[in-house]
Amino acid sequence: MGYFLTAVLIFALDQGSKILIRSRMMPGDQFSVIHGLLSIHYIQNQGAAFGILSSSGHLLETIPIVVIIAVLIVVLINKYMHPFCKYALILIAVGGLGNLTDRVLFGKVTDMISISFFPPIFNVADIAITTGCIMIAVYVLFGERFRKSSAYRRKR
Repeated sequence: MGYFLTAVLIFALDQGSKILIRSRMMPGDQFSVIHGLLSIHYIQNQGAAFGILSSSGHLLETIPIVVIIAVLIVVLINKYMHPFCKYALILIAVGGLGNLTDRVLFGKVTDMISISFFPPIFNVADIAITTGCIMIAVYVLFGERFRKSSAYRRKR
């Protein structure tokens, strides 16, 4: 149940922030939230991360569908997978679903978060995908410690 709730909350935050931006700003508009560090800069991204693959046809719709289905199958079937990994996969899938929703409904993804020291403009779905990938990397590097945790061993 926690995985489902996490997915719903992140999806709602992603879509809610995009709806708010699209309803109150025009593409290209921006304003500072924390001067010199964080701003909201509304852009419409037709490509993948950092605008790559912007002329790839339906590839950017197909890949997230395959990933989402694969993640759902793995998370639902694999009862021995560590919860940390399941949450990581859920973050990746729900982030993909958030951006896929934009692509299907609008033909492009709404991006709005701009940090001064990180040039690409991104959104909540991108944060979820990136966080999920980092969690997978952490698990790969330090997975033995996770597997030895007493809470996990008791649940198995």
